[in-house]
Amino acid sequence: MAAGGAGAAPAVTKRESLREALARIPDLDRDGAEAPVDAPAAAAAAPAPAAVALDVAPGAVDTVAVPEVDGRSASEAPADVSVEEPVHEPSPEPEAREAPSEPDGEPPSEPSQREPDVELDPASLTALGAAAEAAARGGSTPPPPRRGRRHPSPPPRPPWWRRLAFALAVVALVGAIPLLGRTGYRLVTESTDGKLGNSGAGPDDPGYEELVQSTPTALVVQKDAEGLPVALTFLSLSNGTEGGSVIFVPLDTAVTQPGFGVDRLRTSYTAVADDPVGATNQIASQTAKVLNVGIDEVIVLDDRGWSQLVAPVSPIAFDNPEPVDLASGTVPSGPVSMEADQVGPYLAARRDGESEQAALYRQQAMWKAWLAAVAASGRPDAVPGETGTGIGLFARTLAAGPVDYDNLPGEFNTPADGGLPRFEPDAGAVSELVVHAVPAPDSPFPGARTTVRVLNGVGPGDIPAEVIRDISSLNGSVTVVGNGPSFDYRETAIVYRDASRKDYALLLKARLGIEGEVRLDPTASDTVDLTVILGRDVLGDGPQTRSSSSTTTLLGAPGASGDAGSSTSSTTSTTEPLGGM
Repeated sequence: MAAGGAGAAPAVTKRESLREALARIPDLDRDGAEAPVDAPAAAAAAPAPAAVALDVAPGAVDTVAVPEVDGRSASEAPADVSVEEPVHEPSPEPEAREAPSEPDGEPPSEPSQREPDVELDPASLTALGAAAEAAARGGSTPPPPRRGRRHPSPPPRPPWWRRLAFALAVVALVGAIPLLGRTGYRLVTESTDGKLGNSGAGPDDPGYEELVQSTPTALVVQKDAEGLPVALTFLSLSNGTEGGSVIFVPLDTAVTQPGFGVDRLRTSYTAVADDPVGATNQIASQTAKVLNVGIDEVIVLDDRGWSQLVAPVSPIAFDNPEPVDLASGTVPSGPVSMEADQVGPYLAARRDGESEQAALYRQQAMWKAWLAAVAASGRPDAVPGETGTGIGLFARTLAAGPVDYDNLPGEFNTPADGGLPRFEPDAGAVSELVVHAVPAPDSPFPGARTTVRVLNGVGPGDIPAEVIRDISSLNGSVTVVGNGPSFDYRETAIVYRDASRKDYALLLKARLGIEGEVRLDPTASDTVDLTVILGRDVLGDGPQTRSSSSTTTLLGAPGASGDAGSSTSSTTSTTEPLGGM
């Protein structure tokens, strides 16, 4: 077609491959000078800027527009430079695609889909330039370095002397096993636990001491169908294995330290009634403080529990002081015979306008009749349950001997701020009652009673019960008894370790009626607050012999109170052997 024709055909654009385009980029040395190119010069210059086909991964754009470099056009650059891909084998180079020719006189038709031109980012151009430079120098692009695995060297072998020392230590430990076993066996077989004096001292030797087993105690908490307390009964085995004491405690008895809405035993329970076990322990703790004596066991009985407890000896015959209305009928006054299922409701019943003292009188009548029936039955199962703990132990022991029944001494008074009458205990009368009922008391909490050790300084004899009762009456607690360091004490000596105990020591001296020495000894044993060594001024000059019934047996049944070593403070355990809540 003529050049001056009306419709001159445009020049056909030939696409140039990326390899041909890179071959025309001049090679620069390290100093920036041009390096000779080994490839032959390009043949003819292309009439139009080339679109270079890229040899890239699938999915990427495969064309790019290559600009002029250093004033050269794309046709002036070398064309035979080959480029190797650094990571994978290069794909076959696509051939340049030429535009289809059109008939003369007609303009070429536009392609159906034109591939877009893509500009490379600086990083890609730098990488391509490095590859082209390496190819122009005849070299090849080195493969990327591979990450190697670390192989740490094994630890150095320990020196021979360390291995030898370890072996000797193992042998020594294994060899010590028989020696430790023999030592432990000797300690167990030769143990003097419960004997606090000189090692190896016998009951007839100076320096012999033993722990006192406190008088066993329990508190019976009777509850109604709603789980609230309706009666409190304190039990004590004051006569050892036969008989004891029963004390009836009003629920409205004032607590020793009122506060936070708690002013009596009843409210000490209701304040935490959401936790029945905690509330039961709380009312037992407050009762122990009122009596100033530790309580070993707490026994909970409801109507069902009482029915099971008295069933073996029912019906219970006794003289009812006043008529009482129950759900099962009215119990008239006078001689009655009560069935087992009536005992619990009878003990919890209250007449209209009746004082709590009158209710305690009825409770006392029922307890007397029941224990008398147990004693008269002679049956081994007269009291269900265990024989060594709980209500089984206390009921059997009380029924086996004389029993003292008492109400807590005091009187009812109306509080100054109004409200229900509150029972105010008589502190002096309560102390005398407790001394008689609990000759060897525990402390209701640490520090409530002064702990005392009583030793015989005349001979290997028992400690008189009167001396122990005198100490208990002064809020003391005898925790250790035994023989003095010698048997030649003419006068009783009282030794205290802490200067704060001086007043109690002088008070005890006056109570015992002695003229002996009262002295401070900072080196004295710290297991007790006070030590009393009885002399002839108290024990006399008669022969001292240890009877078959020891002091601890006189004060309480051996083994009945649990651990003999826990005599300075009581451990209250709540049991529900019958009925339960």
